[in-house]
Amino acid sequence: MSSNNGLENLLNDLKPLHLFKNLENDEIFEIMKISQVKKYPKNSLIFSEGDEQDFSMFVIIEGKVEISARSEKTNDEISLFYAGRGLSFGEMSFLDQQPRSATIKTLEDTSAFVITRAFFDILLETQPKVAAKLIIGLATILSRRLRATDHKLKYSI
Repeated sequence: MSSNNGLENLLNDLKPLHLFKNLENDEIFEIMKISQVKKYPKNSLIFSEGDEQDFSMFVIIEGKVEISARSEKTNDEISLFYAGRGLSFGEMSFLDQQPRSATIKTLEDTSAFVITRAFFDILLETQPKVAAKLIIGLATILSRRLRATDHKLKYSI
């Protein structure tokens, strides 16, 4: 497979995702320039709750991960949800540069499109329109998650 075919395949994987929905192909290519695809074997720890050293955001290209966190009451690990192809994680720390709020482990071999905050900051300076569209995509994802959490909370009390 040539490098161009690999880029085309990655573009085809990313374009339909909510995060990239507002972006044109050339704008997605700008994001691809500052990003990388990482592969994680099954049962890998991608990051742990409380980690502070890496503020990357991840979009799952293939595979499945478990998002979990420790209970403040019992200190037990609680599975929050599972994410597969097309879903993202790590957005909160990516945006606010605060410690990770959850632990991410792979449930199967997983490949993810990774955008580091440091490289995003460069994109923000050099391609502000592209960066703004990416932030709108992130805001949409986080808004949907907050609405779903509100809904669950509303019907659980």
